[in-house]
Amino acid sequence: MTASTVLAIVALLTTGAGERAAPRGWFVRFGDDGWAYSPPVQDTGPERTRPATFVHFGEDGTAIQLTVTVREDTASRAGAPALVAADGFVVWSGNWRRTPSGALEIDLALRLSSGVVGDPPLAPKISATAHGRHLLTADGPLVPLAFAYPVDAATLRKQLFESCCSVPGRDPACRSVRR
Repeated sequence: MTASTVLAIVALLTTGAGERAAPRGWFVRFGDDGWAYSPPVQDTGPERTRPATFVHFGEDGTAIQLTVTVREDTASRAGAPALVAADGFVVWSGNWRRTPSGALEIDLALRLSSGVVGDPPLAPKISATAHGRHLLTADGPLVPLAFAYPVDAATLRKQLFESCCSVPGRDPACRSVRR
């Protein structure tokens, strides 16, 4: 056994090893409603829409959450998913931390909303537990963006950055968001 192998095993067994497995990047949870399908129109093919919640976990402990409608072209894979902010959206920002029990605790405050029916919660607090690469919350699982959209994750990450971080008064959580 080499020294590097021994050091790697010791690193895995130390209590700080779980911190390296903490979530980073974008996660998505689709709403309880099923996909709404629309018939093809002259300029576009058939599409489907569904509400979704996107959460970004920054390496510095910051978090951003966006609830918005996602539209997908169902005629071909050439039509990448798109965020539909015209239907309304809500952005929260705050921090996340790992609790002593290993769960994640996310504290958010309302930052920006537009066209939302009803009043979004001003300061949601979310608890999540890791289950493989997914995070389990009371509202359903959060899956990594690349798991939900393996082909289109880069395009969607750019849209998420523009939706959350291109508004006046950029939030400190935007420093850790990759395009």
